[in-house]
Amino acid sequence: MRKTLAILLVLVGIVALVIGCSVQQGQIQTTTETSTVTIAAVATQTTTVTATEPALTVTTAGPIQTVTVTSLAKQTQTVTATVTATSTATVTVSGPTSTTTAVTQLTPTPIPSPTYTPLIGGTLASNKTLTANGSPYLLTGSLLIPAGMTFTIEPGVTVDLDDKFIRVEGMFQARGTRERQIQITSSRANSKDPGIFFANTSTPWDRNRQTGSVMEYVSMRVDRGLAIHINVTNDPNVGGPRIANSSISNPSGSGIFVSGTSIVEYNVVQAKGTVVEGDSDLCRIEGNVIKGGTIGLRLSHYGVQVKGNLISGNETGIELVPGYTVGKVQGLLTENTVVANSAYGLLIDGLDLNGPEFQFPAISANSIYGNGKYDVYVQKTTKSIDLANNWWGTTETASIEKHLYDKRQDFRVGQIIYQPFLTSAPSQAPSP
Repeated sequence: MRKTLAILLVLVGIVALVIGCSVQQGQIQTTTETSTVTIAAVATQTTTVTATEPALTVTTAGPIQTVTVTSLAKQTQTVTATVTATSTATVTVSGPTSTTTAVTQLTPTPIPSPTYTPLIGGTLASNKTLTANGSPYLLTGSLLIPAGMTFTIEPGVTVDLDDKFIRVEGMFQARGTRERQIQITSSRANSKDPGIFFANTSTPWDRNRQTGSVMEYVSMRVDRGLAIHINVTNDPNVGGPRIANSSISNPSGSGIFVSGTSIVEYNVVQAKGTVVEGDSDLCRIEGNVIKGGTIGLRLSHYGVQVKGNLISGNETGIELVPGYTVGKVQGLLTENTVVANSAYGLLIDGLDLNGPEFQFPAISANSIYGNGKYDVYVQKTTKSIDLANNWWGTTETASIEKHLYDKRQDFRVGQIIYQPFLTSAPSQAPSP
């Protein structure tokens, strides 16, 4: 039997690249190497092999320590071989490769420092507006906004608090837009003062009139004890600000302390300590992403309204600590998703049973599952806990009970009543 072998070699794409940077010392040299590609075939076929030379990484002695240089003779080699029966074709491919000597003294492009407009601290003597034309601003001293005064920040403005803070006793309006958010930063860390402090006399948010103290579409990143402190009396006649559609980050401390009739909604809040703390029976915490902290959401007043939040990536998702309610107001925790917290989803850390006004919050239609140690952990109370009508990630009762720490494991604490339970995640709860 006669064997025929036809080999067609096609070398395509030898491209010399021009390196677009300033080189004060060094040179680039080229050499030639050969490589062998063996192609085995059965019957008659055409086989294509492609090999591409890699880029080079060069260590320099200049301000830029390393630079990646694409080979001067970078190429793609295509070999086509036609073989018959069971013959084997061996193809030798030759082409230039590249080497390089040290490339030194590449000059980086300097980044100019921003020019700040000073924001003088002290007591505000008249209404003040920070405009986009004057941005960025640097707070040179802690600032008091007294009662009767309005402090406004326009969309697109950047404010550096440095290690100072703003105390609001009047009206604070920072209303950005989705496209032009307000930036509030802190260039120096470890300040003990909060970034923004709302006092009891601060002008509350009026939802009907759409006026009052508000932070909306604000990106705030500070490194200090507490990012936002709302210290408002637990009284419906006093009120509180609205924090909405914002990003609040504090990698060194806690996020937002909420009191009064404050509204915290549709934010992403991330902190190292307690991410959000609700200290009022009248506040509302809704639609937020709460993550990254030792405690995601801490509640000491059981009349609070908590709805539609994603609480994930904390050590403890929600902590209920001894508290009380005003006027027999029953709180509500519903349509929240509490998952992937490393220790507990819900920690019930004792209950305040003193006084006829006590009511435990209604906790239903939530997704609570997939937390590290237990989905619910009860301690310091013998009271039974009603957690019926929640989704536990499964319909297997043995699996549900395995992730509940209550009287079944410790006779000294109360029992969790989890039945009846939902057979799927609530449709209104956020996806994890």
